[in-house]
Amino acid sequence: MYAFKNGTKTTLLNNVHVNFAISYDNIPLWGQGDTVRVYIGKEGEIIGFIGNFWEVETAEKVQVLAPKQAVEKLRELGYGISMSKNIVSKATVKSIALAYLAPSPEAETTQITPVYVIKGNLVGKDGSVGDMLQMVPAIP
Repeated sequence: MYAFKNGTKTTLLNNVHVNFAISYDNIPLWGQGDTVRVYIGKEGEIIGFIGNFWEVETAEKVQVLAPKQAVEKLRELGYGISMSKNIVSKATVKSIALAYLAPSPEAETTQITPVYVIKGNLVGKDGSVGDMLQMVPAIP
């Protein structure tokens, strides 16, 4: 944070925070609720917290799609926000990872659901390039 006094810019430090990634059953959480943020005061004391300590109960067991099936769904859903799917001429998948979609800590629901996080590169019909980042539901 910055403050200006008599035309001089001064940097103020009001806290430090540390983000901790969360996973369930060795599968990372992804989305707004994928981290716990702990705020640390000037004396090293914990002064705040944002996140959920997930207590996971299995609602039901489901069969997840194979990664190849998730890529097929990607074609239906689109390739993320960097380029509209109707102008994409080529999409290259660089990585695909299973994750659990975690809602925001402020959300009323705490259900986590399996998704694939797909990353890659896009080329538009006009030659433009963009990054692909898309989440695809991992259950049929």
